[in-house]
Amino acid sequence: MQARWAARVFAGSVDLPQKEAMLEDMARKKAIMKRRYFESTKHTIQVDYMDYMDEIASIIGCQPPLKQYLFSDPKFAMRLIMGPNVPYVYRLVGPNAWDGAEQAVREVPYRVKKPLKNRQCRTRKHKKRGTTDEYFRFASQKWIATWLAILFASGFAFYCSAVSAIPSFFYLISLFIFFSLYAFLLLWFDLQYDMSTCI
Repeated sequence: MQARWAARVFAGSVDLPQKEAMLEDMARKKAIMKRRYFESTKHTIQVDYMDYMDEIASIIGCQPPLKQYLFSDPKFAMRLIMGPNVPYVYRLVGPNAWDGAEQAVREVPYRVKKPLKNRQCRTRKHKKRGTTDEYFRFASQKWIATWLAILFASGFAFYCSAVSAIPSFFYLISLFIFFSLYAFLLLWFDLQYDMSTCI
C-alpha cells in the first residue's frame, strides 16, 4: 500500500498534504502512541494495521465501498466486515483494481480450511461442511457470552446488595452451575470448529 501511494505521488496522481497538516498529524499520532505504550525507542513507528491500511486506501482511492456492498451484495459485505482483512480487499475498486479480487476475497475461508482438514474424523455424523468462519456461530457465541456476562454481573450485584437474602451456599451452587454451563457451551463451539476441519 505504501508503494502504491508513493508511485501515485511520483506520477502526480495524488498530492501530499500541506507540511503543517503532516506535522500536525504526526504529532497527534505520536501522542496517541505515547498514551498506549511505554516510552522506549521500540515504540516509534507502530500503527494499527487496519486503521493504517484504510487511511492509505482512502488517500489512494481504493477503499472498498462497504455501504454500496451492503445494499448490492450483503453477503459479500459481511465477509468484508467480519472476515480477514486480506490485501486484495484494496484491489476491489480504484486504481490498479483487479478483476479477480472479489472472487479471491470470497474464497479465502475455503483456502484457509483446506490445509486445516488434516485429521480423520471417526464420528462422521458430526462432520461439518462449509467454511471455518461461519458468521452465525460466531455471532451467536458473542451474543450468548454477552448475556451470560450481564446475568452474572446482575446476580453478583443483587447478592452484594443489602436487600439480598440469598444464603451464601445457594449462591455458590448457582455460580458453579452457571460456570459449568458456560464451560460446556464453549466446548460445544470448539467442537463445531474441530468438526469443520475434519477430512
